[in-house]
Amino acid sequence: MSNYGGKKKYRPSNGSGAQPDGSVKQMESKIIANATASNRAVDFPHRPAYGGKGGPVSLWANYVPITLDKSQTLHHYIISIDKTTPMPVGKKLVQIVKLLLRSEPLASHRDDIVTDFKDNLLSRKKLPIDDAPHQVQYQAENEDQPRPSARVYTVRLAYNKQLPFSDLKDYLRSDSPSALYHAKAEMVQALNIFLNHYSKDNDGLVTIGAGKSFPLNEPGFDLGSGLVAIRGYYASVRLATARLLVNVNVSHAAFYREGSLADLMKENSGSHLKRLRVKPTHLPTDTRIKTIFGRATANDGKELEHPPQVRTHGADSHNVKFWWTNQGTDGYISVAQFFKKKYNIQLRQPDMSVVNVGNLENPVYLPPELCKVMPGQIAKVQLDPQQTTRMIGFAVRKPAENATDIESLGLRSVGLTSGSNRNLERFGVEAEQKLIMVDGRVLQKPTVTYLNGSVNRDTWNLATFQFSDGRRMPKWSYVLITDPTGHNPYKNGGDLDDLERLLKSQLQGNGVTYEDPTDKFTIDDPTAAENLFRRLKGSRIGLVFIILPGNVNANTYNHIKGLGDIRYGITTICVDGRNLKRSGSGGSIPYVSNITMKFNLKLGGVNQRVDFSMLTKLNFDKTMIVGIDVTHPSPSSSPNAPSIAGMVASIDGALGQWPAVVRLQAKARDEMVTELKDMLSSRLKLWVNGIRGANRNRRPYPNNILVYRDGVSEGQYQTVLEKELPLLRAACRDLYPPSDWKNGLPKFTIVIVGKRHHTRFYPTDRSRTYSEYNPPPGTVVDRGVTEARNWDFYLQSHLARKGTARPVHYFVIRDEIFQNKPPQEAADELEALTNGLCYINGRASLAVRVCTPVYYADLACERARCYLGNQSDGEGTQATSGGGTQGSSNHQSITIHPDLVDSMFYI
Repeated sequence: MSNYGGKKKYRPSNGSGAQPDGSVKQMESKIIANATASNRAVDFPHRPAYGGKGGPVSLWANYVPITLDKSQTLHHYIISIDKTTPMPVGKKLVQIVKLLLRSEPLASHRDDIVTDFKDNLLSRKKLPIDDAPHQVQYQAENEDQPRPSARVYTVRLAYNKQLPFSDLKDYLRSDSPSALYHAKAEMVQALNIFLNHYSKDNDGLVTIGAGKSFPLNEPGFDLGSGLVAIRGYYASVRLATARLLVNVNVSHAAFYREGSLADLMKENSGSHLKRLRVKPTHLPTDTRIKTIFGRATANDGKELEHPPQVRTHGADSHNVKFWWTNQGTDGYISVAQFFKKKYNIQLRQPDMSVVNVGNLENPVYLPPELCKVMPGQIAKVQLDPQQTTRMIGFAVRKPAENATDIESLGLRSVGLTSGSNRNLERFGVEAEQKLIMVDGRVLQKPTVTYLNGSVNRDTWNLATFQFSDGRRMPKWSYVLITDPTGHNPYKNGGDLDDLERLLKSQLQGNGVTYEDPTDKFTIDDPTAAENLFRRLKGSRIGLVFIILPGNVNANTYNHIKGLGDIRYGITTICVDGRNLKRSGSGGSIPYVSNITMKFNLKLGGVNQRVDFSMLTKLNFDKTMIVGIDVTHPSPSSSPNAPSIAGMVASIDGALGQWPAVVRLQAKARDEMVTELKDMLSSRLKLWVNGIRGANRNRRPYPNNILVYRDGVSEGQYQTVLEKELPLLRAACRDLYPPSDWKNGLPKFTIVIVGKRHHTRFYPTDRSRTYSEYNPPPGTVVDRGVTEARNWDFYLQSHLARKGTARPVHYFVIRDEIFQNKPPQEAADELEALTNGLCYINGRASLAVRVCTPVYYADLACERARCYLGNQSDGEGTQATSGGGTQGSSNHQSITIHPDLVDSMFYI
């Protein structure tokens, strides 16, 4: 790490004189120059040109190049296990594959083999095996030999195909725009299997998902409640123009702390124990690892001749009894008595819930104090607010720290150094030991306009500006909700008066026509909220400003939003009283400014506009912009918790109001939006008729529909075109006049928005830097880490105040809007337009990280999850719903109240 003018920046250990690879830039330019209408690749729209607008900037990227020996070939085999009950999964499946590799004839070729320890095996030589099945007797990882009763699995290896490195190298060297490599996806998968094999086969590392590995020898950072945060690394092979790269990034995860299970359960009484791996400590010679099925329940062993006697769910060692045969004496014995008689162990904590390390049919009980939690077990639970704060504090670091760690520790950790991974040399793979440098550009800041002025900044003060379209306050009221002790920071009447004066001043200053509140209410019991809402509705109250005590639980917030948005149709604005009162008795002015933005948006106003005339020639009175997202329940949610799809769309050229429609997905964790036709149809009708029929003279349907689609992985890009685009077209076919269809209208462009990738950029010595020494806001990168034959780019639109900035990846999978423009103009317009869309977020006086349509769609999905009660917390309660239907028949539907359905209720 070096310090230049007081700004700390990453510098590679051998990086003097580094610059972007000239041969890569030359190949990128050749592919674009050679492109014609007849020789372009056909999978997705070709890149019309590389962007040219913006000031040049050089950046490090968290990628390292790798080269392949073209004489090498990977032979791909499919691993399968004959059907058995239950089928092995997880760590058991991994162990079976390890046992297979130890058996002949594979053992003799161990150095030639890599695998994902699941479905795929790769060898650099064709293996001398036939189609005969392999019999593998199960042996746990800590057992010296299989148990006599251990199950025997029938494992088969089927030869699939060969993947010569020379084919990939020929593709990378081609400057033809139409060059195709049909085995691209399979080769990338194979190289990732090769790369990740190192960590999966390393006893000192634990792997999570695809490409993340964490060291087991790290003590971790204490998160509280028996959890620790550990820093690891992510690695993934990526194809770029003219070269093969490995994306390496710092990663973080929460793990259960190694040690006493009893301590874990005492620190975290609500801990999810199912599938937690523990080692019994009462038998020092027994090294077998047990997996917790759960706490004791009355349903354990119901079909046994002598079922256990469990007094209540989660009973302790005195109140869980099982049948024991001991030297001819049969009878029930408690867990505590058993350990005293059998092992002469007097339990010190007999009042703790025992755990079942067997299963429901054949339970085996252990007291927690005799169990040691094994290391390397990720905590698939939702962190509480305190743990989340600590995790963020651990994970957020300056860019240079992460970049330096990637080079000094990460490359070794993921097996990219020859000293750590002998397979590199065996398989003809060589990795460079420093990050690459790429060219970027800093786009011009768009002009943000208000009624009384404009600004050209990444972040600005709203205090002196009036909203572009300020609205009139409806009849409204204050509501204070106190915590169980009766406390609320604004319960003192004088403090509330100060707040009211500040809020009035700020609303009026921002151009909202202010009306005094009709009344003020205090609720000491949140369950009384419904009676209050009923009363407010009867009094024709249109908006309620709710001050929460600060430590209110999520259920209370969710309940309030369900009452307002669904049951009674009253606009609600909830604020945290502690944050509101952070400075002065009235409240923090910046915080109050954020509140006024919510007021105006929820009332149908337009907070700010962006002058797009310098960014694009598109007419937004004829172009609808749509944001789509799908969110999934957290790992700790109820199995019945659904996925939620959300769509927002512009309703006019102001791009200020984005009403939303939300639907429950037909299948949980399904990325494809099943109700897309009806969702878009509802947005198109709003476009034509206006909110509540405001457009008395119906507007024509939009000529263009620009879709920003979030929540899609790379492997599903084609599926969006095959499944979702036809639904979007079907919605238009039902509404548009036949003449529009004959004229090819509407035109669709679909851009996939990737937020959860691992690409990061770091300033070089020649770059300007901003907060935390990140690249400047508006930084766009469309070469060096992309493929010339695709149209994609990375955009860091925002000012990252803490930690390392995370750019957003935009990938065009369908283009009908820009295709007839001059190539350079098309490339520049989409980048500039997307950057401009990050400045129209109506609840922020700054550029946001992801373009506003997607930002809003994500908010709509999260608001919809509030209505599902406790499903998201694993309790499985049903969704709150109103009359009518809206969504899948597999779940109760979400119906926004008619008074709010066309508003930005989700803000």
